[in-house]
Parts: sequence; structure tokens; C-alpha cells
Amino acid sequence: FAQIFGTADPFGLPVESDYMPMPAFPVFKTPTTMDQASETSAAAASYGIPKFAKHVKALCDTDYKQALDLKWVRALACWLTILESSRFESNVGKYAKLSDQDREGALTYIRDACGVRSPSTVLKRARDLQQFINWCTSKDKQWWPIAEKDLKNKSKFIGKNLVHAIKFFKFVMGGNIELEETLGPMLQGRVMRILATREPTQQARALTVQEVLQLEAMVHTSRCLLDKYLAGCLLFALFSRARWSDLSSMQSFGFDVMEADSGPFGFVEGRTRIHKTSNTAEKKALYLPFVAPIEGVGEKPWALAWRSVLEELDMLRDPEPYGAVCQAPTSEGGFTKRPLTSAEASSMLNDFLGVVDTKEATSSHSFKATTLVWCARYEIDDTSRARLGHHAIKDKSLACYSRDLLSRPLRDLCGMLLNIRRGDCNPDGTRSGYMAGEAPHSPVSVVPSPSLAEEFQEAAPAKEADPSASRAFDPSNPFHEGEHAEACFEVFEAGQVVYSEELLESASSDSEESDCATETNEEVFHKKFDSAINSGGLRAG
Repeated sequence: FAQIFGTADPFGLPVESDYMPMPAFPVFKTPTTMDQASETSAAAASYGIPKFAKHVKALCDTDYKQALDLKWVRALACWLTILESSRFESNVGKYAKLSDQDREGALTYIRDACGVRSPSTVLKRARDLQQFINWCTSKDKQWWPIAEKDLKNKSKFIGKNLVHAIKFFKFVMGGNIELEETLGPMLQGRVMRILATREPTQQARALTVQEVLQLEAMVHTSRCLLDKYLAGCLLFALFSRARWSDLSSMQSFGFDVMEADSGPFGFVEGRTRIHKTSNTAEKKALYLPFVAPIEGVGEKPWALAWRSVLEELDMLRDPEPYGAVCQAPTSEGGFTKRPLTSAEASSMLNDFLGVVDTKEATSSHSFKATTLVWCARYEIDDTSRARLGHHAIKDKSLACYSRDLLSRPLRDLCGMLLNIRRGDCNPDGTRSGYMAGEAPHSPVSVVPSPSLAEEFQEAAPAKEADPSASRAFDPSNPFHEGEHAEACFEVFEAGQVVYSEELLESASSDSEESDCATETNEEVFHKKFDSAINSGGLRAG
């Protein structure tokens, strides 16, 4: 004991003076306000710390499948406790009771009853019901059987969550509950009254064009390779209209790019079976594609720069499954197996955008909302917007045999982004300023013969002009396909060609006699056209 607690050191262990002093390094505490967050960002920038390092947390390194398995274990354990406290008076509880104290067998029965439901939903319903059980225990009351008077007195937790949990216990676990007596009209009315008087729902706002340009600029110009990688992940979620959780487990991921006359054109595509809308057995058996155009709202394609970053980080892997699109980086510069959480993505997004005002802060929910809001302001039809948002459509046979429902919607999306880049569409403006171009007009439905066009070509020389400079913007035809240069002769300063009113009236009257043009009507029209020219009906100024 003298050697242990005394000053003697017979073992020659190192003392404090033998250690080399560590260099001073700033310790950044987790900010609680936007002011503290801006101060932390400024301090980190002065030390040259990448932005992502302030937002990625030290969490357990588990992939998405392992995280789901762990969540299932927690959810099933909660429901086993509820079944035990309810004296196994339910259909699933009877099988669990017959398992003869076999915990694994009881959990298997509960898992089979949950079917294809998400483990998050199963765990949420169990927690809501456990809150009610804990409240009854604190009041020295028996929660089972459930009495309506206990639900009415439980003003702190009563709401739609508890009602959904009771219905889940009734219809999924087969609980012996009379819903008409337990959830009576007074209780249902009270729940609706509480829902109507709660705080207004704060939806995540859509990002502005300038903010999206900031993210695209980070992929091109950031000095940190991992910041480029994470900014590209945020842009892929934005342009593919995806929930952040939908990108946590991809089956495949790659680029489809071709060289066109105007430059590179293509898409970034990934597909997965694990997403929020896979709530049926049929949907879980199909892949859901997430496709993003390589061109955004900037001049340079953001996805090509991101592809170079992925190649440098060796993240373009061919084997399936691919895994998470956005994996959390490590302190050594590598990557973990776990996907970046939505909370980490939200804080990183606000930091990348330089948001310092709490009112302007947003979350990862903005990724799916941004381009869909732009499409609505661009007046893309409802069907295309529903398919771009990965929403269900009524005609299931159409979806089954089409194989690819995103062809036309992606064409509309690319056209909208093209007009945003050209300045013809401003989704950040007010309702009266969404469309910055001229109002679309209908050209005169009279086309001269080729011989007459050649005859007047010598009298009036052609004028060189930019075809996109004065072209009217048409939301239904963003690429200006099928448009003629002019419906009639071109109007010049010298040698102006004008149709007479008699000729236009005769042409319109002939066209109104029949819905579709015939050869006879065309011959009559050309005869009147030639007679009008010979008689001076067509004059040149």
C-alpha cells in the first residue's frame, strides 16, 4: 500500500511532466441560437475548418438496414410490454401468451401482425400508447380496459396521436376494444377542437433561385472536397424531388450523359425500394426512380462537377446495392456506412446558404418542395407535377404498362430550368411576375406558297436576327418546337407585305365551313389567293 499510495514509483510509470503538451485548438460548442451559430461559423472559418465538420455528429456507424433492424427490435419490445399489461386480451396477445415464455416467438407473432408497415410507424404508435399507460400509472389507475372517462381527463396527451394508437391496437393487434364506446362523439369532437386551435403548421419554404445558385457554386468552387461532395448530395435531393430519408438506401446509382449540339445533356438516376410511399406489398416489390437533370439554374452543369468529386472519392461503385447517396464522413477523411440524418442535412443546408436569421432558416423538407413549387408557378399540368413528386396516380394499369412515367414530366422540368436560366421565368417573383417574357400570341393561320416567298425574297433582303431574342415565351412549349419562322411574310422596314382585309375574311370564312381542311378547300383558297394578287389585293409598301 505504501508503494501504491505513496510517492515511491517502483514500476517506472510515466508522470505528467513526461507528456508532450498538446497544441491549443478551439473547442466549438453546439450553438443554441442563430447568433451563436454565426459566431461559431466565423471562428471555424478563421481556423480553416470545413463547413461539414460543424454539423456531422458522432453517431453509431450502422448502415440503413442495421438501423431498421434495431428500430424493429425496439418497436416489438414496446408492443410486447403493452400486450403483457393488457393481460394478453387481444388476438396477437393470445398467440404471444401461448409461446410459453418464449420471447423470440412472441416477438415473431407481433412482427407478422405488423405486416409491411414501417418500423417508425409501429414504434410511434407504441410510444403514444405507453404515454397513456404511464399517465394512468402515475394516477394509480388501471389503464386496461380503456375507459372513455380516463381519456377525457387526460387533457395533456389526448389528441389524434393517442386515437391513432388505440385504433392501431384495435385493428392491427386485435385488441378487445369497442371503439364506439371508447372513442365516443364527445372525445372525437374534443380531438378535432384541439387540432383546430393548435399552432399553424409551418411548412418548409422553397429555396430561391439565388440560394440554389449558391449550392451549385459550392460544387464548382469550394476548396474542401467533402464540402463539394455534400453540396452535390443536397442538389441531387433537390432536383430529384426526393425526401431526404428516401436516399438512405439506393439499389443502384449512376449518370446518364450524352453530348448534344448545345453541350452535355443527361440525368443522374438512382432507384430504391425503401421509401416512404412504399406502404403496400405491391409498391415494395417495385423500384422507385429518383432522376435529376445534370443542369440546374446555373451556367455550368452541377452534376458533371459532382461526378468528378465522386470519382476522386471513389464513390461511383458499380456493385448493387449502392447504399446511401450521402454518407457521413469520418474525421480521418473517409466515410462511414451510415447515411447523413435529416437533422444534419438541415443544419448543413442553412450553413451552406449563410442563413443567420431564424425566420429564413429552412430544413431538408425544402428539397422536395422547391422544384415542385417552381413547376406549379410555371404552370406545368397537374399530372406531370404528381409524377415528378412521386405521388400515386389512379390508373394503376397505366403505370404498370408504361414502364417509365417520367419521360414527359422530366421534359417539362428541363424546359422550366432552361427558361429560368434564360430569364424567361422568375419563380421568385410575385404572382404577376412569374413569367418575365412576353404574353404568348396566336400567329395568323395563313401560310404563303414557296414560290411567292421566293418572289418576295429578292425585293426584300433577309434581316439577320437572334431567333431567341424576340421569341415569345410559351409555358406549354418551352423548347419552341413546331413553330414556323413567320406565319406570313416577314415584315421589313422597306418592302412591307400586308394582306388585304378581303383576303383574310375570305380565308377565314372558308376555314370555318369545315373542321378539317380538304383538298377542295385548299384549291379554292389558292385560286382566291392568286386572283387577289393579280387584282392588286396584295400590296407591297
